[in-house]
Amino acid sequence: MSRSLLHKSSVVNAWCLPFPGADRSVIQRSQRYLFEEEKQRPVQVQAYVAFKSFLTVLVVILMGGVFGLLARSKFGRKLLLKYPGIFSGGTVSHEGPSEDSMKNTHFSITLFGEGWKDKLAEPTDQHTQPPNKTVIVKVTDCYSSIDMLTLAWVTSHTLLGNKSHSWVTSRNQLGNK
Repeated sequence: MSRSLLHKSSVVNAWCLPFPGADRSVIQRSQRYLFEEEKQRPVQVQAYVAFKSFLTVLVVILMGGVFGLLARSKFGRKLLLKYPGIFSGGTVSHEGPSEDSMKNTHFSITLFGEGWKDKLAEPTDQHTQPPNKTVIVKVTDCYSSIDMLTLAWVTSHTLLGNKSHSWVTSRNQLGNK
C-alpha cells in the first residue's frame, strides 16, 4: 500500500513519518538474499515514527531540516557538537540522561502485519485475492534501551517462530537453524 511521507495511521491513531534509520535497507538486503539464494518470498517492510500531535510533526520536520542543513558544513557540525541541547530541543546533552529520566522513559512499539492465510507454491507466484490475514502486536514498557532491545528481539522471534501463519517468515528462514 502506497502512502504519502506524512500520514495519519489508524493502527496507532497518530501521525506517522518514515523512520530514518537503516532498518528497512538491512531488511530489504536480507530479503533479496533469501529470495535469490533460497527462493523464499520476500516480506515488505516500512518502519515509521509516530506522533500524537500534528504540531509535534511540524516541529520535528523543522528541527530535522535545520539539523540537515547544519550537518552539511564543518561550521554547522561544530555548532551541533558544541550546543546539542539547543538543536535537539533539550533531548540531547553532553551529560546524557539522568537516572530519573531513564527510569521514567517509556517506549511503545507496534508491529502491524498483513498477508494471506494460504502459502503460495512458488515465491514468484502472485496472490489473486487481497490480503486476508492481519496481526497487530503492541509492546509498551519503561525499560532501558538494552532491555527494550532484548524484549523486541524476543517478541520478534516469538512471532517469527509461530509456524501456524504461512505469511510469517520462520526462524529457519532467518538463518537460525
